[in-house]
Amino acid sequence: MDSRDIDKFLDTRLVFKYHGNSGIIEHSNKVNYSFQSAIHIGEGDFEFSYFVPEKIAESRDMAIIIAQTNARKRGNLYFVTNNITNSNSLESLRLILEDAKSSVLDNIYVENGALYFSMRFSSIEMSKFSNVLLKFTKNFEAVEVAYLGPNPGLDSTLIENKPNTGLTRAIWEYDMPKDSFVSAPINALGDEWVSDIRYMTKNDVVPQIFKTKEAIEDPENSGFNVISEKDHIYELTFSNRGSMIREYHNRSYERKIVRFERHLNYKNEMMRVDTVIPSVQIKDLLQVLSLVNAKYPAFNLKLVSISEI
Repeated sequence: MDSRDIDKFLDTRLVFKYHGNSGIIEHSNKVNYSFQSAIHIGEGDFEFSYFVPEKIAESRDMAIIIAQTNARKRGNLYFVTNNITNSNSLESLRLILEDAKSSVLDNIYVENGALYFSMRFSSIEMSKFSNVLLKFTKNFEAVEVAYLGPNPGLDSTLIENKPNTGLTRAIWEYDMPKDSFVSAPINALGDEWVSDIRYMTKNDVVPQIFKTKEAIEDPENSGFNVISEKDHIYELTFSNRGSMIREYHNRSYERKIVRFERHLNYKNEMMRVDTVIPSVQIKDLLQVLSLVNAKYPAFNLKLVSISEI
């Protein structure tokens, strides 16, 4: 098994756009330029990160925004963070993610005065998506559906819409004996499984979709949502209490590392992590892994490969 098994199952793609009143989003319409964004979802807010190209940052309006947000520079990009609260329109995103358990949020970008959200899901849940879409497009004028149809595959979508940050795939692995899992439900997954992290959060709560080699016995009793019993596809949102994993999560959030792909592959008591991040953040990622490895040497963390896409 590998992560492509999940991508094949998530056979439908949804792209919707949000016309917000954030200065950065509005300004993109003036400069006729698109740039990458990302989101960390909190309990009552949405924390957005924007990778603003240097030539746009030099414009008068954007220079003011960047000065107000204490943006950090990475190469020829400015990294800007903006927190949005009390947005009924954006709550529609939370509604989709909470109601449709097969949904995986992949890509966010700003273009022509709108914020675009791209996600994959299984056609098994089409009725749920349809109900949510009809509800929020009726109630919120700021939200529009840009695309709903077949999913051409995550890799091809990322390459087609290659962000201005560049893309780098990093793979690493570490020892993970089955009895070391702190979260009891994870033990129910068996000896071999793959997963995609559905979206990034501001805390240690991790929403994931899993495909297992063998069916989980009594999955609901272990806290899993069954998406497809026949295909051994499940969803679980749990608190990441494992010491090493929590350290990695917290350090990554501190640096606001963005992940366009987030796959886990567990086999033979070894965890392999396959992630695609902005090329400008690869140094940040390596620093995080170095800190984690130094603090938890017993996990034998080691790099497998790093390559630009």
